Amino acid sequence: MTKVLFDSKDRLEHVEGRMAEWAESEGIPVLGMLPTALEDLQAQASQFAMSADDRVIHAASGMELPLFCREWLKARPHCQVQTASDLQEAAFGTSPSLKARSALLKTELNGDVDAFKRLAAQWGADLHTLKPGVRPILSVDGRSAPKPDPKVPSNNPFVNLRKADGTIDPLYLGKVQSLLSSIGAQATARIAAAAGKDLTGLPLRTRPF
Repeated sequence: MTKVLFDSKDRLEHVEGRMAEWAESEGIPVLGMLPTALEDLQAQASQFAMSADDRVIHAASGMELPLFCREWLKARPHCQVQTASDLQEAAFGTSPSLKARSALLKTELNGDVDAFKRLAAQWGADLHTLKPGVRPILSVDGRSAPKPDPKVPSNNPFVNLRKADGTIDPLYLGKVQSLLSSIGAQATARIAAAAGKDLTGLPLRTRPF
């Protein structure tokens, strides 16, 4: 038998908090859930009730919250990070990594070191460090256009992931997706934390749930 908290607002906030915890611990890092999908998942919070032993149960199916979340995500592949990734961005862009550079060299460039060096030069990237580069803008003849001032640092994508109204900016979401696909959730989470954000682009905070 289930019981619902007396205050429906408290119940919803409690369930939404549990969903956010699941997203950060399993949904995003393990199952590849897009950060934007959290809001869609939390829209299901009103369908849950609390059991006598404080378990969060989906009223219609009887599934506990983690299982419901997994099944919900499994049925929505559009809510998951796509397998295709922008390895060039991950290797030379805002938050470059050695792992992404190695993957780029092996997969897209088939081990061609000279092509790898040329590509790095187009991005303005330093192969001896992990200094961020800038995505090259090609002119009509295919050559790299003049690069922006290298003294101007590239932005951490999590800084601008959410717009002023709280919605996700598609431009920065693409960068986050590339990071998740190429370097994994743990490394991406560190990049987010450097901006004071979690993987969903919300400010880091200790959840009271």
